[in-house]
Amino acid sequence: MYIKYLNQISTKQQKNDLVIKTLSKMEKNKSLTCAEINKYSIIEYLKNKGIDPAEKLRNRFRYYSPIRNESTPSFDVSLEKNVWIDRGTGEGGTLVDLCTRLENLSVSEVVKKFNNDSFSFHQLNIAKPKIHKIPSFKILSKELLKEKRLCDYLEERAIKLPVAKRLVNEYHYSLNSRNYFGIGIDNVKGGVELRNKYFKGTLGPKAISYFKGNNNKILVFEGFMDLLSHFSYSKKEQTSNHIIVLNSTNNTLAAKEQVLQLPKNMEVFLFLDRDEAGKRSDQVFQNLDRKIFDMSYIYKGYNDYNEMLMSKPNIKKSKGMSM
Repeated sequence: MYIKYLNQISTKQQKNDLVIKTLSKMEKNKSLTCAEINKYSIIEYLKNKGIDPAEKLRNRFRYYSPIRNESTPSFDVSLEKNVWIDRGTGEGGTLVDLCTRLENLSVSEVVKKFNNDSFSFHQLNIAKPKIHKIPSFKILSKELLKEKRLCDYLEERAIKLPVAKRLVNEYHYSLNSRNYFGIGIDNVKGGVELRNKYFKGTLGPKAISYFKGNNNKILVFEGFMDLLSHFSYSKKEQTSNHIIVLNSTNNTLAAKEQVLQLPKNMEVFLFLDRDEAGKRSDQVFQNLDRKIFDMSYIYKGYNDYNEMLMSKPNIKKSKGMSM
């Protein structure tokens, strides 16, 4: 009937006007699919629910999980991919997946409410995700530690330079066309964990760092500054132990898997922070079928190994401990 009516219209302009009007109406009535809904910004959705990020990182926003209670933020939203992951539970997904969790709805109900403008974030006229430019970086060189400003920084943190020169390197890198340098260690995914007096972060993918040893001991540290603190405080100048550095408590499960790949008769010594995140990581290891030793008693009264080390007025004279 529409074609018949169209043929009855006398002028070309009238036909064009009718086609445009009809297509406009069809577009207006068109229902959005899951794939189309998932192009809307998760960050804007959370913002309009009154949920703001706790941290704004290089390529993601980190939140306190909106789907459970936690004291340390571990819920990440990727700026590039517009997906979320709760690192505390391993759950993750798209905007629709998140809506089903937060609104207690089925997928079909989410789609229906979205198309009916029933979600507050849709009513607030959210734009589709913006393209965020991810900072570009390049490792220029990896060298033996020698830069005076880095050495001075380590000494301020009560780290012995012979220890640092044995365990970490000096990295020169460019970030968004500007050159920098820092102290760092490689991680198992090809990234570099870096820090200097003004910066602490990762270039490339975040992951654990692993140093292979040749005895039956595995030492687990939360960060590489704790590693340096231990061997600055310890009597031993050389180590034959296997060493794992978490580089983030979010990598605890990856560290656990690394331990499980090593022989079962190996002993595991934990040097984790004494805060809630450290305690949760400690519990993951304690549940392993291994001999596990919590070594945080060494820095009891302090949050971490380096904080204790820095409090010692005559650290070079300390007898320390052997391991």
